[in-house]
Amino acid sequence: MNPGYVTMRVMQSELFKQYPWVISDEQKIAQLKAVRRDDLISFNKRYFNPQNLVLILVGNIDLATIEHDLEKTFGSWQAHK
Repeated sequence: MNPGYVTMRVMQSELFKQYPWVISDEQKIAQLKAVRRDDLISFNKRYFNPQNLVLILVGNIDLATIEHDLEKTFGSWQAHK
């Protein structure tokens, strides 16, 4: 393991031990192992939808066609019921 990472984790566990969101690597691994494919699909359907989308466009964008391109790409996207 990386010595810097180990130092940071030990320091965090001591400085912030009273906070509920500070958990050990072993606890994180256990939480991740408990997540199932269906959990991820359910989360995606619930939160990844047009109502929650924030789209940021960066780059060399053709302003004359961008609205049409976005409508073509996302226009038929409906939230999952």
